[in-house]
Amino acid sequence: MDKREIIEQIRQKSDTDVDYTQFEKKAVELYEKFAKEYSPPKLAELKGEALLDTIFLNPRQFRKNLCYELEFGECKILGGIGGGSAAKYGLYFSEKEKSWAEGHGRRFRPLSPDEAVLRGTEIRDALLKYCRLAEQCKPLVTLEDYRKLGDLAGDVSLNQWMRKYLNMVFPDEFPAFFADNMQLKILKLFGVVPEKNVFSRMGQLVLMAREAGISNALFARVVEDMLLKENVVNANGENEKMKDEFNAAEAGNVPLNQILYGPPGTGKTYHAVLKAMEIVTFKQMFSDYLRSRKEKYSEEVLNEYVKHMEKINTECLKSDNIFRYYDLQKYKRLEEEILAGDYINGDEVRKNENSYYRHALKRYEEFLSDLRYEDVLAEFNRLKQAGQIEFVTFHQSYSYEEFVEGIRPCVSWEGKANEVQYEGKKGIFREICENAGKASGAGKTNMGKNIADVDFSRTRVFKMSLVDKAAPGDNLYDYCIGHNVVALGYSNDKDFSNCNCADDFSMIEDKWGKSALEIFKDRMRIGDVVIIANGNRKFRAVGRITGEYRYDKNSEVRYCHFRSVEWLYAGQDIEVSEIYDRNFSQQAIYGFYRTRNEGRENYNVIDTKKLVSVVLEHSGEEVCRKPYILIIDEINRGNISKIFGELITLIEDDKREAFSVCLPYSRNRFSVPKNLYIIGTMNTSDRSIASVDIALRRRFVFVPVMPDVRLVADNVEGVDLRRILRNINGKISVLLDEDHQIGHSYFMNVRTLKELRKVLQFEVLPLLNEYFYGDWKKLVLLVPGFVVSEEIRDQELREEAGESVFCKFCDVENMADDEFLKALKALEA
Repeated sequence: MDKREIIEQIRQKSDTDVDYTQFEKKAVELYEKFAKEYSPPKLAELKGEALLDTIFLNPRQFRKNLCYELEFGECKILGGIGGGSAAKYGLYFSEKEKSWAEGHGRRFRPLSPDEAVLRGTEIRDALLKYCRLAEQCKPLVTLEDYRKLGDLAGDVSLNQWMRKYLNMVFPDEFPAFFADNMQLKILKLFGVVPEKNVFSRMGQLVLMAREAGISNALFARVVEDMLLKENVVNANGENEKMKDEFNAAEAGNVPLNQILYGPPGTGKTYHAVLKAMEIVTFKQMFSDYLRSRKEKYSEEVLNEYVKHMEKINTECLKSDNIFRYYDLQKYKRLEEEILAGDYINGDEVRKNENSYYRHALKRYEEFLSDLRYEDVLAEFNRLKQAGQIEFVTFHQSYSYEEFVEGIRPCVSWEGKANEVQYEGKKGIFREICENAGKASGAGKTNMGKNIADVDFSRTRVFKMSLVDKAAPGDNLYDYCIGHNVVALGYSNDKDFSNCNCADDFSMIEDKWGKSALEIFKDRMRIGDVVIIANGNRKFRAVGRITGEYRYDKNSEVRYCHFRSVEWLYAGQDIEVSEIYDRNFSQQAIYGFYRTRNEGRENYNVIDTKKLVSVVLEHSGEEVCRKPYILIIDEINRGNISKIFGELITLIEDDKREAFSVCLPYSRNRFSVPKNLYIIGTMNTSDRSIASVDIALRRRFVFVPVMPDVRLVADNVEGVDLRRILRNINGKISVLLDEDHQIGHSYFMNVRTLKELRKVLQFEVLPLLNEYFYGDWKKLVLLVPGFVVSEEIRDQELREEAGESVFCKFCDVENMADDEFLKALKALEA
């Protein structure tokens, strides 16, 4: 189903469904009511405490402030702005500290009243700036209008709540989809290449709503109902799978399968190399860089720099990875956040100006300042040589036999003529999968191997004690480790198998015993993780629950209540302080919150990343699996079904290592390891994203790589190349589509008008001619000064052609200077 068909369905559904009519009426009322209370002029008048109370979450005007209305009030039906804490607004009133504050967790910072007013004013002014720019650019009719708005606003991320505010005060100009992941998802479903700038991307969504002939709010509601309900997605973008796809980089988790797509000349292969190195991380390059400066630093100091960067990773960033940063400006912003946060300033050692933490951060900044793409490419090629990265190009005749395995002829060039033998050959995909499987340690039986595979975002963690004070030594603990169980000792004379609710445990008089048995029997579920304490300050085992509650009155130990477990670690004691910011309590069994948002701040949350790290460290295993990367260039030019065959299913995240197939030639069992990353590149001028095999689209995250005019010179001997490229691409988008825009790489190295002549004559104009198949009417609109027409003098030819003139591109290299400049100025206009 293409874009037009989807839009037609949306139009029909919105016209025939009574519920949508009622929703539209309610939406109009809400927009009008919101404009009366929180219009830009009203916000502009606010000062001091009135500003804080009217805009931000606070107890004085608990249900009557802008942020509350956007997230929790009546306006909630017009689109959500995500969960999380109040810190997303940049300022909020902390009940705990009884003061205004910004940030949360380690980045929490209480503010004085004056600081709060200053911060609140900054946020209000930023919001009003975007409103003024929107007014300035109105009417926002075409995509080019939104691009101009984006240029004026600059390269900003624009918080979700600010996007919703723009929709509330400009309901006809801004969409009712606010999360990046949702906007990308919608555009992907419609087969539209997403714009890079957030304002341009919002413009794409608005234009689709206008094409359907309905309001932005109704468009969002209908799209949600029609296209996304099957994935349990709402306009808030709250869908876990989708979050995994589009917030991967933000969370520090790179998607296993991704395709970089865009028009020719946008640097997709260039970005594929950087993506691959981002997955491998730049840690080794950073270490090598430090060692290249041995004359300045001792070996011991160099090791300390790397060690302290790793500490910042695990102790401060949590879900991010500092070694994945290669863009200097993005790293500087991260560095500023770290240095301004509580992690550095809340510790006497770390906040010292001469601490290794501060120096390590500075050394990484120096490393990125000196980093060149040639250095990255050299490391990339070294990893290719080592087999950790493989590169392949798909084409029309590429097959399963080359990619996975097949029988190939082997011709003997010596000896008898026409002597041919056949042998089985492994393809590039099978080879890298097998290499990655070996590197990941698949098949090992050491404890600790499975804890890295636990998805703690969906798993609860419990603390238990396995100590029987009436038994000698560690009799109970040793029994549980040897029999792969955990045991509980309250009310050993009673079987609780049929107890299914809290009231069923009422016969237990001991309140701690009642609580413990209820947790052990009902709250602890298969797949949950249990940490076995050894006193209050140490733990000695970690297990994963694999079986339901069972009662065994004839057990070899005094305890009779059991749950089966898979031990992930059992060995030397580990300090509790390595994973938890306090000691364990005496309680026999209790659970922890998954995140700080589930309970009180800084209370009862295990640092699961550190838990994985210390368990693997004490188990003798590597903390991380070594990543392997397969880059597939021009992935859309091959026949995906033919090349991948039955293996297309195995590359899905949840199928990796969980499912295997029998290969057709070797008859070997085959599965795809979890540490293999697949990066594809796709030229949209060859085939639109909308026409890509649905099996491929469903299993890959699509990342747009679009023309970036910022990489082109804005002044080449008085000519604004940026404006020329933007104007040509704007016309192409209207006359053809966005898939056929011209990439920035054609103009990146142009520094003189002589060089520009060559690029236009031998690269750009032939490409445009190919795009438009000699449709000179459109080509004249695109590049008017570079098309010439000549009269057809031969009468017979004129009659045959049905035209009196014919068109062609002029000889750009030999154009007169004044003609050339005049043609360029026409493109600038």
